[in-house]
Amino acid sequence: MHQPTKKRGKSLAAGAVAVLYIALAIYYNVTTPLWEAPDETGHFQYVVHILQQRALPRQEIGALGQAHHPPLYYLLTALVVAPVDLTDPTGMFRPNPDFFQWGQGGGDLNIALHDDAERAWPYRGWTLALFLARGFSSLLGLGTIMLTYAIGRTIFPQQRAIPLLAAMLVAFNPQFLFISASVNNDNLVTFASTGLLWQTIRLLAHDRPPTKRDGLALGGWVLAILLAKFTSLAVIGVSVLALLIRYRHGQCLKATVRAWGVALGIVIAGSFWWWLRNQLLYGDPLGLEIYRQVFAIHWRSTPLPIREWPLLFQTQFQSFWAVFGWMNIYPPQQVYRWIAFGCLAAPLGWIGCGLRQRLERTEAKLLGVLFFAALAHELYSFVFGLMGNSSRWQGRYLFPAIAPIAILLATGLIGWAGRRWKPVLAGGIAVSLLALAIYMPGWVIRPAYQRAPTITEVEISYPLEVNFGQTLILRGYDLAQDPLAVTITLYWEAAQRPDFDYSVFVHLLNDQGELLGQQDHAPGSNRNHPPTTWVSKEIIADEHRIQLLRTPEGPLQMRVGVYNWANGDRLSVFEHGEAIGDFITLQMEQHSDRSLPLILILAPAVLILIVCGLACFAVRRRRL
Repeated sequence: MHQPTKKRGKSLAAGAVAVLYIALAIYYNVTTPLWEAPDETGHFQYVVHILQQRALPRQEIGALGQAHHPPLYYLLTALVVAPVDLTDPTGMFRPNPDFFQWGQGGGDLNIALHDDAERAWPYRGWTLALFLARGFSSLLGLGTIMLTYAIGRTIFPQQRAIPLLAAMLVAFNPQFLFISASVNNDNLVTFASTGLLWQTIRLLAHDRPPTKRDGLALGGWVLAILLAKFTSLAVIGVSVLALLIRYRHGQCLKATVRAWGVALGIVIAGSFWWWLRNQLLYGDPLGLEIYRQVFAIHWRSTPLPIREWPLLFQTQFQSFWAVFGWMNIYPPQQVYRWIAFGCLAAPLGWIGCGLRQRLERTEAKLLGVLFFAALAHELYSFVFGLMGNSSRWQGRYLFPAIAPIAILLATGLIGWAGRRWKPVLAGGIAVSLLALAIYMPGWVIRPAYQRAPTITEVEISYPLEVNFGQTLILRGYDLAQDPLAVTITLYWEAAQRPDFDYSVFVHLLNDQGELLGQQDHAPGSNRNHPPTTWVSKEIIADEHRIQLLRTPEGPLQMRVGVYNWANGDRLSVFEHGEAIGDFITLQMEQHSDRSLPLILILAPAVLILIVCGLACFAVRRRRL
């Protein structure tokens, strides 16, 4: 009776991890605004193209950005999304023009403009379709977690703590939750890679050569990887080498080669059409050349200098655990310090595990396979990152090896503990990571996209009543200036609900009319409240901060206008019912701060004190 009860307890624990993961995935899904996950727009457009055109998209310069990817993830997602009415535009992607001006006066965190309709219950249109597609990704993530647990149970059949902790390190990883609750083919390649590792570990653990049936399974997993994404070739290589090295003699070698021959046949039969299509369309079976042309801005002409490698590893580490949005939303730095402490503690735990428990030979060999799988994939990703910019340094590219990483971490983190204390230590680590996973959506992701508060009454320093295109009314502005920048806050009101998310430009000029700086963005777009969501009598505060490279001489003036960012057409300006052009000029007083900075005042005195001190020290040493 003892053994069935123990087995039932293990099943219940694994089931609890699965339930918690699903709850967290839903939490991340509904918290993250539509389209605010890496490349989610391009991935979902791929699905829409399949549904609407009944064909695969073709990768072209200036066209759909994810069309170079193999189609398996998108075909499966299309089956999930197919019942949804995509002619309903609710939730359809509306680009935030200021996001694409990053480093050029922009900097909004949100790539899309959002309104209340996209979140209205019951979900419909594109909103419903995107949430369903995200749900399918979460199911793939659940598969990855269960396979991770299965790998851990295969290596440590007599232990409970390590497999469960490994599964929880995956399930409660905030970045894994974020990606698995988004439309992204990383979820399928991660699931398939973990499945291939599970099949490999099973064969090695049972100490028998692979059969033809095993070859079918190996081929199926490899085919799924190759038809999902080309980021897991290292895992395939380690699997092949591990089996060939293990069964390198006599009949075992023949059986292994025969199994991999079956696998190769499945891969060729299932993927040949894709390579042929690429050859016919692009003159390249892998489609690499068209990929390099489309994503030319993401690639370097020379490898990343060695001095910048630490930044690569830092970005990779942080985004493996917790960087959200389009790699622009970070939790507090203390989070990374605690995670780094845990990761650095794991290698010490491996020593402890070896000293206290003396791992069995089979356990050590299987852990070695996982170690080399993780190492090979990291080297593959590292070389990949050396030739790209920071967009190629994302931690999610390591997820195909997340199962080996999690099992190795779990083994090390509780390696020093005795058998009795392992469950306690594992539970403490799991609860801490679970708390972190719960914290991220509510206190990091949601505040980043918090809607701007509605202003009904406000005291305006410089009141106005200027009409732009009979659509937007400028009620006035406030000014603030310091030696580094000029900040102007514009107060807008909708004369009628705008039919377009117009952008506002603010130009700072000197008295000679020379442009000193500018900033453009759609008012309210950085706080999820673009013009098309405004209602009558609602006042929107729109802040523009313009950096100053030097303190200007003489009076300053600002030009303010409203334009259609899609075609550049400006709205006409009316003041007191009369047309005055396509912009308004706002005069401002110059408050030059000509006083010297404190450091320049104190520097001579500090220098004198240092010189005197050194002189006294030299005299004293000479006397001694």
